[in-house]
Amino acid sequence: MAANPIKGEREVQLDGKTYVIVFDWNALAMLSDEFGLNNMNLRDTRSLAKALAVGLLKHHKDEGLTPERIQDLSPPLVPTIAAVTEAYEFAYFGKDGPPIEVEADAQGNPQMVQAK
Repeated sequence: MAANPIKGEREVQLDGKTYVIVFDWNALAMLSDEFGLNNMNLRDTRSLAKALAVGLLKHHKDEGLTPERIQDLSPPLVPTIAAVTEAYEFAYFGKDGPPIEVEADAQGNPQMVQAK
């Protein structure tokens, strides 16, 4: 199965196979239950494995890709973090990505534009 980037799906490599991750509302609710709203640290391998396992559920529920199994497979960290981050940000912000501050308006309020 190939990832559909229009739906926020991203590909990740595990043990030589390509898997599709996506964070739908059910996955976001599971992550919120596990980590709270802003406490997911993807540089921690246990947190990364948990987040990745949740992102894999929609398309790979019956393949035994638990956080423990993902840690045993030890995929490369940087591409795995990138795939999880991209899928997660898409779930919240859509295709344009998160807004970023660029300058203040006449009243000193930051003006937000979409990241490119």
